[in-house]
Amino acid sequence: MTDFQARVIVASNRASSGGYADTTGPVLVDGLRRLGATVTEPVVVPDGDPVERALREAVAARVDVVVTTGGTGVSPTDRTPEATARVLDYQIPGIAEAVRAYGVGTVPTAALSRGIAGVAGRTLVVNLAGSRGAVADGLAVLGPILAHAVDQLRGGDHPRPVDATAGVPPAVAAADSSAPAGSPSAVAAPPGGAEQTTVLPATGSSAGPRAAAGPAVAGPGPAGAHSHGAAAPGAAGTHSHVGAGPGAVGGHSHGAAAPGADGAHGQVTGPGAAGARGHDAGGGSIGWAAARIAAHAAGAAAPPEPVRLALPDAAGATLAEPVRARTPLPAFTTASVDGYAVRGAGPWRVSGRVLAGQVAVALADGTAVEIATGAMVPPGADQIIRVEDSTRDAEGLVSGQPRRPTPEWRVPGEEAVKGEELLPAGTPVTPGAVGVAAQCGYDELLVRRPPRATVLVFGDELLTEGLPGRGLVRDSLGPQLPGWLARIGALPTVSAPVAPVGDTLDAHVEAIATAAGAADLVCTTGGTMHGPVDHLHPALAQLGAEYVVDTVAVRPGFPMVLAKLPGGRFVAGLPGNPQSAVIGLLTLVWPLVAGLTGRSVPRLSRVRLGAEIAGRGDDTHLALARLEPDGLAYPLPHNGSAMLRGLAWADGFVLVPPGATGRVGEPAEFLPFPLSAGERP
Repeated sequence: MTDFQARVIVASNRASSGGYADTTGPVLVDGLRRLGATVTEPVVVPDGDPVERALREAVAARVDVVVTTGGTGVSPTDRTPEATARVLDYQIPGIAEAVRAYGVGTVPTAALSRGIAGVAGRTLVVNLAGSRGAVADGLAVLGPILAHAVDQLRGGDHPRPVDATAGVPPAVAAADSSAPAGSPSAVAAPPGGAEQTTVLPATGSSAGPRAAAGPAVAGPGPAGAHSHGAAAPGAAGTHSHVGAGPGAVGGHSHGAAAPGADGAHGQVTGPGAAGARGHDAGGGSIGWAAARIAAHAAGAAAPPEPVRLALPDAAGATLAEPVRARTPLPAFTTASVDGYAVRGAGPWRVSGRVLAGQVAVALADGTAVEIATGAMVPPGADQIIRVEDSTRDAEGLVSGQPRRPTPEWRVPGEEAVKGEELLPAGTPVTPGAVGVAAQCGYDELLVRRPPRATVLVFGDELLTEGLPGRGLVRDSLGPQLPGWLARIGALPTVSAPVAPVGDTLDAHVEAIATAAGAADLVCTTGGTMHGPVDHLHPALAQLGAEYVVDTVAVRPGFPMVLAKLPGGRFVAGLPGNPQSAVIGLLTLVWPLVAGLTGRSVPRLSRVRLGAEIAGRGDDTHLALARLEPDGLAYPLPHNGSAMLRGLAWADGFVLVPPGATGRVGEPAEFLPFPLSAGERP
C-alpha cells in the first residue's frame, strides 16, 4: 500500500476538557499506521467550530488523509458533518454510505451517523462516529481503498483491472471520483464485442442476497447462475458479473481451466454440466478484500440468538452486549500498600486494624489503624505510612513519613465511573474479559456462542488411513480443518476421521443437507471447479442455495465459494488443494464466523519484506511467509497449492496486490494465522 500522511481529529467536548480520556483516537491512529500511514497522536478538539479549524490546518499542511471521530450523531452538539462540509471542495457519498452500511448489520444505531466524506485540495477527509466499534468499521471499509484514493489525489496513474470492484467494496466503488456522485461508474468494454462490466451504485437492487444488510457488497445470485461482475440481470448480449441477478441454471461456461488449477479434482471445465458456470483460469468474480467484507456482512446479517451463560461457561464466546461498570471502580477508597492509615499530626496512637473485606470506621484526630493492601481506607484518614517507613516506640505510638505527597490509595471511579462501558459488544470473552465482568459484579453474561461447524471432504481418491499410492492420496484437510475452525472462533462438530463423500451428485446433496441439519456452517473440500466429478455447484443449486461469494480474484485458492441455504445455514466450498483450502477458510470462513458472533473483520498487520515476492497478474497473491528475528517477512519454499511443508512452517500470508510485486524492504499487508504465541512454528 502507498505510504501516506494521515491525521486523526477527535471531536469531543468532554475529552478535550479532560472530563474523560479519549479512547477512539488511539485506536484510529493504530489502525491507520497498520495501513501504512505516518500519523501523529490524535488532535482532540471540542465539537463545532474547532473541528473546522483543525481540518483547515490539516489541509494547509497537505496531509493526505484526515479521519475525524465523534460529533456525527443527532444531538445538538454534534456538528462535525457541518464543519467538514464547509471545508470540502466536493463530497464522495459512497464512502460515508459504505461505512454506515457496514455497521448497521450489528449496530442498528449506526444508521444515525451523519458523517460525510470528500476532498479538500488534495486531502481526503472522512467522518466516523465516536465509538471504538464505529472506528473499527470505518477502518475495515477504508483499508481496501485508501491507497487508490491517495494515488489519485496525488495525480498518479492507477490503472484498474477489468473487474473494477476487485478488492473494493462495491458501495465504495460506486463513489469513484471519475463518475458523478450517486451514478454508476462504468468500465469500458474491450474491443471486439467482449463482455461489458458495469459497477452498480450502492443502492442497486441486484446486489445479491445480502443487499439489505451490511455493506452493499454485490454478490452472486442463486446457485446455478453465472455471475461475475455487476451487469444488470438479464441484460441482452451480456454476461452478468459480481452482483448479477438470477441467471439460468446450467449457465454459461467460460472455457477450460488450465491443468493444475486450484481444486483437488475437476481440473478441466467444460460446457453442459448441470449448474456449471466454468471460469477461465485467471478469472475471479470479486476482489480478495471485498470477499472478506461480503462474508463478514453475511454473518452479521444472520447472527444467532444470544444466550446468558455463567461466567466460567462464557469463555470463548462473544459479548452480545457491553460490559459496564455497575459501581464505580473501585467501589470505595482502597489502600494500595500495607501500612498505617493516619489522621492529623504524628506520632499516632494505633486504634485498631483494617483488613481486606472489613468495613472501616472513621479515624479520630491523632490516631492510626493498621491497614492491609486492598482494605477500605477509614473515613477521615489523611495519609498512609508504609509499614517499612514506620516505627513504633515503647508506648506503641507510630511515627513515620509518607513516601509521596499523594496518598497511596485508590479512590472510587479511578478505574471506571459507574455506567462506563468497559468492553463493547463483539469483544471475545477471554479470561481477562471474564475477570473484568466479575470485578463489575456480573454473575453471567449475554453472549453469542461459537457457531457449530462441520467438515465434508469430497473425493473417491481420498484415504483416511495408511500410505498413499496406486492412485489414492491421504486426506490432509479432514484432520486439519477442525483445528483451524476452533482457532477462528467456531465450534467444530467433526468426528475423526472424516469419511470422504462419494463423487456423485446425489451423495453431495445428501451429505450437505444432513450436515446442515446439525451445524450452522458446513465446510466442504474439493469439487469447487466444474469438471466431470465436481458436484458442489449443482448440489447447491438443487438445495436452493444463494451465493454470497462465488470465486475470488486471489492466487492460490480462487475457486472458493460461500453460499447460504434456505433456513439460514452456510456452506463454505473450499478448494481441494491444502494451501488453497486454508486460504479459502481464512478469506471467507474466518470473517463469516466473526460476523455471526458480532466480532469485527479479522485484522491484517503490516510487515516489511526480506525478499522479493512476485505478483500474480490481476489477482491478489497470498504468499506463505515466515517472520524472522530480524523483523522481516520471508517467503517460504514448498509453497505450491498442493504442498503442506510451507504451510506448517509459516506465520501467515503476505498480500501482494493485483499488478504489483513485493519488493525487498517495502511494507506489505500480512494475514497472520490465527495461532497463539505458543503455537507459532
